[in-house]
Amino acid sequence: MKNSIKVVTSFHVDAWGAYAKRFIESFKHWPKKVKLYAYYHDGELPEDAPRAKNIFYRNLMHDKEMLEYRDAHTAHDGTANGSQAYNWRMDAIKWCHKVYAMTALASEMRMDEDQPGWLIWLDADTCTTKSFPAKELKKLLPEEVELVHLGRKATDYSETSFLAFNLNSIRTHSVLLDLRGIYNSGEVITFREWHDGFIFERLLNLHKAHGLRTLDLSPDCEDLQAFNNSALSKYMRHFKGPAKERIQPAMRYNQLIELVSFYKPKSLLETGTWNGKHSLDMCRAALVSHESPVHYTGYDLFEDGSEELDKEELNSKSRVKMSDISPLFDTLADQFEGRFTYRLVKGNTRKTLKYHKVDFAFIDGGHSIETTRNDYEHLEGSKVIVFDDYFKKDKAGYEPKEEHQGTNKVFDTLKGDKWVLPSQDMVLGGGITHLAILVREGGEPPNKNRIAVPIVVNPIDCVDKEEIYTNIDENLKLIDTWLGKKYHWHRETALVCSGGPSLSESIQAIKKEMVPALSVPPRRIICVKHSYPVLLREGIVPWGCIILDPRPLDGTSTHGVVRKKLFENFNDRTIFFVASMTEPSVTKFLLEKGARIIGWHAFSQAVAKQKVMENKMLVTGGTCAAMRSVGLFHTLGFRDFKLYGFDSCLAQAPSEKEQKLQIEGRAKFLEVNVGSKTFWTTGELLAQAQDFEKLVQRFDVDLDIDVLGSGMIPELWKLQQSKREKLQSYTELLDV
Repeated sequence: MKNSIKVVTSFHVDAWGAYAKRFIESFKHWPKKVKLYAYYHDGELPEDAPRAKNIFYRNLMHDKEMLEYRDAHTAHDGTANGSQAYNWRMDAIKWCHKVYAMTALASEMRMDEDQPGWLIWLDADTCTTKSFPAKELKKLLPEEVELVHLGRKATDYSETSFLAFNLNSIRTHSVLLDLRGIYNSGEVITFREWHDGFIFERLLNLHKAHGLRTLDLSPDCEDLQAFNNSALSKYMRHFKGPAKERIQPAMRYNQLIELVSFYKPKSLLETGTWNGKHSLDMCRAALVSHESPVHYTGYDLFEDGSEELDKEELNSKSRVKMSDISPLFDTLADQFEGRFTYRLVKGNTRKTLKYHKVDFAFIDGGHSIETTRNDYEHLEGSKVIVFDDYFKKDKAGYEPKEEHQGTNKVFDTLKGDKWVLPSQDMVLGGGITHLAILVREGGEPPNKNRIAVPIVVNPIDCVDKEEIYTNIDENLKLIDTWLGKKYHWHRETALVCSGGPSLSESIQAIKKEMVPALSVPPRRIICVKHSYPVLLREGIVPWGCIILDPRPLDGTSTHGVVRKKLFENFNDRTIFFVASMTEPSVTKFLLEKGARIIGWHAFSQAVAKQKVMENKMLVTGGTCAAMRSVGLFHTLGFRDFKLYGFDSCLAQAPSEKEQKLQIEGRAKFLEVNVGSKTFWTTGELLAQAQDFEKLVQRFDVDLDIDVLGSGMIPELWKLQQSKREKLQSYTELLDV
């Protein structure tokens, strides 16, 4: 084991989507013999965690010494228990997880082997970008060296995003024992600064004085970016500070396009054009609203940027050439001949930006306080001004350093109608980034509670996983007939009825669809449990009813109805498609009434891991029964769908008292803007809308969908239709 290598990291589960998942997925570029140990804390391991033979997950919350340390130092969280502004240098909690993770694994390696080899610490906000050959890795870990680190001259401590310990040496192991001891004893808070980098450096210097052999991978680093100034940068990137590269695209830019659609500007100006993607999206949104010309002006450093300016302006984006961007705007101008003009300006906006009064200005250039203020002062006469990167604390209480908060410093001083829009875009290193908007007098301000769709909702199981497993075991015994694996596609149409308010408006349209002369090929009415009694009262007998709810029959549904009452008016012509996770009391009740039941298995990461699910067909599709029904009946061969009652909104606005209700610190009811229309909704209903958007944005699923009604999802569908490419019928080809 002398030359073996293990890598260790740790992450808060709330940071999974922001950077940790990407870190682990990128580990595929490392040599197969290198093992990764990922320690997670303060939550359950995400169900979509990548699996591989050389990846091991550990729950750091099982470390009793770490828990005892955190309990003893709750007041040392960088805010003095909430009495002062956050100071990351005086946060003894945030940085402790790294220390406990790598020292725990180091002790385990020393106990298992006399010559355990190398242990590498790597921050979870790094990403391996290409193949990291074993021979190149070993060059960074010479046998005669005991500890490898990243030094830097701009401060008096190393960057600790990468550390390597040769555990074949007892001296190296002593460093780690001392490090853990400083935390266990509480000695950490006697130091000038309480973060791991400061404490590690003091131990490093002490042990070097006693003969510890070290290697500095960044001996010439004059700034703080030691990782990116080392040989590691050839294979990896460290997204330090407020860099916002993420696995999923930033959702707030959808809000930006919604704002352009709402205000309908004829003149747009942007500082920070960069690669032109968001610029062109804004222009297209503006062009949809006008027949008259739309003009765009874009300012950017382009190829005039430099490492010095990147550092000064806190820029994490790559540099692009203006000559590469101009053709993109030329193409748009050709598409909208005579209706679109543009101008690109290269250089630092402190020198190049002129005074403008435009309909819509987007400030997303240099992020220093000076440049942000300069850009605003030259655009303050504009009707609508939107700022990017207004930072707030995340759930864990972390936010970017003060020097990165140029937008905050400027925006907070402004007077007038202004709002910070809701956002779920996490910042690597901690915090959430938002759009902030200022509307001048005379402009039509958006409702401050309005949230632009799409919005990210993270639904959770409504019952414990163990209950779901019990439900599955029981239903496997109760249900005789189950869906198979393969079904031929056919020409029948599925009329899927959800329980939204607009269903009642669609009754006559549904009845018309069922007229025999129009039912070739056949129409099948499919419903969810809440729409089942509604349809029966109208004389419409559903062919199928889909059931997914794992909660008890006698409980009250999210619509405020006792579930048992939904099935009191029963028709034996209806086939009940019951998911295996359904509460068995529902299954038993239906069987007692003589219902025909066909079982199926709803996919989730937790369900898929069950041994009983081996070789079973698992149906994907969405978090609720209505959206899952599309996946289920697509599996049964349906390709043509008409959706009714898919609203994702309330029938009317909640009362003023209800609008103040909160669930777990968040508003129960939300006002949501889709295009020019406003809807009231809940988090659960928004999850349904989110599932719908994901489905219709895919072009690899072979289905035709039409959405009818007056709710939020029908409105989303209209907007999506305008973005989708119109497909030709093959008959058009024959007619040419």
